[in-house]
Amino acid sequence: MKRVYSILLAEDDDNSAKVVIHTLDKYNFDVSHANDGMAALSRVKTNSYDLIISDLMMPYLDGFAFLEKGSEYIKDTPTIILTAAGERKNVLKAAQQHVNHYLLKPIDFESLIEKVLQCLKIKKEDLIDKKSIPLRISLSEEDENTVRLELNGCPKKNSSDEISQRCFDYLSTHSTIQKMDIYIDENFFVEASRFRILDELVLKLIRNTKIRSSYIKIIAEEISHYLPDKDKFPNLMSCKIESRA
Repeated sequence: MKRVYSILLAEDDDNSAKVVIHTLDKYNFDVSHANDGMAALSRVKTNSYDLIISDLMMPYLDGFAFLEKGSEYIKDTPTIILTAAGERKNVLKAAQQHVNHYLLKPIDFESLIEKVLQCLKIKKEDLIDKKSIPLRISLSEEDENTVRLELNGCPKKNSSDEISQRCFDYLSTHSTIQKMDIYIDENFFVEASRFRILDELVLKLIRNTKIRSSYIKIIAEEISHYLPDKDKFPNLMSCKIESRA
């Protein structure tokens, strides 16, 4: 399955946060946003990340205080500090706290991507442009009781609506269908919202069709290694899930 990199963004300025999220969301990055230093500290205590991007000036805890208080959880996670003040003392302090890079605002798209790649030790060729692999949906009848749903490519964040409507349209002319096999290719998992999309799809199916979750089978390459917490996505996790070698 293709790698999606998890990034924590600690940034209280909405405009700067939008720039970072919009830039990284085009590719195989999963960006979690915390609005202040205390919220960011809470996140690192309960989650692990591949990269941390933190503003310097934030409420409650500034960027350096956040990194210091969270050091036992952050450990060797690479870090980029954002700041509007290009002061030499901040650069020196960042170096002392083992911050990997220091990025001045306003944020330049290319500089942001360049520093993210350097921190993650990956090449530009490792980036996956989501627009280059758009979602394709197809349905076909496996037998009189079972429909095969194929999801190929990267979905959008609201794709559960599109997928479920296609299913409803198909099932409206196939009244005997009670089971569904969902085949998913690896590009689907490039989208950070992949499990939420599937969870919402399953919920819509069991609410609006004859298909129950126990009769939904999800088949994808190595999916068992990437399954989310059962409590977060109960509808998805109530289905039968198989890894395809």
